[in-house]
Amino acid sequence: MPFSAAEFEFGPVLVIKGNHNNRIGYLDDETSHGGRRCGVVKFAPPLVTVSHYLVPLSYLEYPNTQQLLTRYSELWRQLFPDNKDRGDLEHRVRALEEYALVSDTLNERMFDAQFTRNTQGAKLFISHSSADKQFVRGLAVDLANRGHQPWLDEWEILAGESITERVAQGVEDSDFLL
Repeated sequence: MPFSAAEFEFGPVLVIKGNHNNRIGYLDDETSHGGRRCGVVKFAPPLVTVSHYLVPLSYLEYPNTQQLLTRYSELWRQLFPDNKDRGDLEHRVRALEEYALVSDTLNERMFDAQFTRNTQGAKLFISHSSADKQFVRGLAVDLANRGHQPWLDEWEILAGESITERVAQGVEDSDFLL
């Protein structure tokens, strides 16, 4: 959701238009510039860079996990291209800084989704094909971070457990099937 001038939280943001379109940044502060409400955005984890950009708040939204995963893959391809043409050093450093931010954000979200259990939200069994694993993983993380209790096989089935028994129990314990 795009930010309004009245409400936002510091942290990861997706730039949805302008010079930095589709980049993931860290909203560090807010200010006014040229009569517009702007965010002070750094495209690196906090304290890693002194470089910052003023981006209108209307150009920012909170990234979902799928957007983070997509940007992670894009940055990986920029940093480690197949053709070994890695571009100039300044471009690579900027990509590496943003890659560190995206990686940190993904790790934090996934850790919270798996290990910080909310008992208030709906219990959601997520049925999926292995071909959809990346999308489903991102969906489960976002649902968990919004207070629900997604049941995802890789989070719930331990080595040596009966897959069919654990799946059957997961379906039975769920409020909704996705």
